[in-house]
Amino acid sequence: MVPVWQYKPSSAPGRAFTLIELLVVISIIGLLIGLLVPGLGRARASAALVRDENLARQLIAGYLEYASDHDDRAMVGYKAGLGAKDEFGQEIVLQQYSTAAATGRYPWRLAPYLDFTFNAFVSDQRALDELRELPRDEFIYAMSEGPRFGLNATFLGGDANEYGFDPAATQAWGANWVVRRLTNASRPSDLFTFVSATRQHDFQSISTGRVIAHDGFFRVRSPYFLQRRWAAEPPSAQNARARAATIGNVHFPALGRAVVACVDGHAEAVDWKGMQDMRRWSDQADRADWTLSVPGQ
Repeated sequence: MVPVWQYKPSSAPGRAFTLIELLVVISIIGLLIGLLVPGLGRARASAALVRDENLARQLIAGYLEYASDHDDRAMVGYKAGLGAKDEFGQEIVLQQYSTAAATGRYPWRLAPYLDFTFNAFVSDQRALDELRELPRDEFIYAMSEGPRFGLNATFLGGDANEYGFDPAATQAWGANWVVRRLTNASRPSDLFTFVSATRQHDFQSISTGRVIAHDGFFRVRSPYFLQRRWAAEPPSAQNARARAATIGNVHFPALGRAVVACVDGHAEAVDWKGMQDMRRWSDQADRADWTLSVPGQ
């Protein structure tokens, strides 16, 4: 007879991982994660800088086009009562908010030169969609108050809250302490125009009470003016917004650098030390810690 072979499972037990081997594998995985995560975080930060630099280039291109249409005059940094039109070509008239405040800020005067591409002001599409759902006057106000980039209004175009149109300041500091025509800028490749900005609060609707996570501010302040006015050290990532006012509302979003656009049209990322140099804020500054005297003194 032909023998029938039958399979008989081996009685020898299968080899399993030992506890030590498992611990070694877990340690290796943990080490690899530890090596990869910082690299991924840095890659995301670099991508954020590239995105902000592209936005800054859009803003400065529109800003330069505005100057070209206005006999080379720099856009007024801030002055209440200036007129502006919305994306439908209608004069902006607000109900609950101050028309003077909204149109005195740069976004609605620059928007026509960006074809009313609001993503140039609010890069977060989710936040922009939520802002669009607000009542019309609140949307207009929110766009004026919180663009992604603040304008160096004190030294470019003039800021009514910082002696920009004060005859006493002009007499004390000279007519050119504010750059009012771009061709008068002696160092256009150095002079900050737009700087990435932050503020201490999100936008809250008066009519609905809704809070929309939306960061940005329409102006930035220089580290020196009549005196030193920035904190000595940059705020940590955890409390950057809480201390926004102590660093002129300048935002250092990634890798410890702020994104700026300059009068010559280029954009770059500048570190904390570079942002302290007043020669990059004021065309009249001749040293990093340059200040102005108090008018009338």
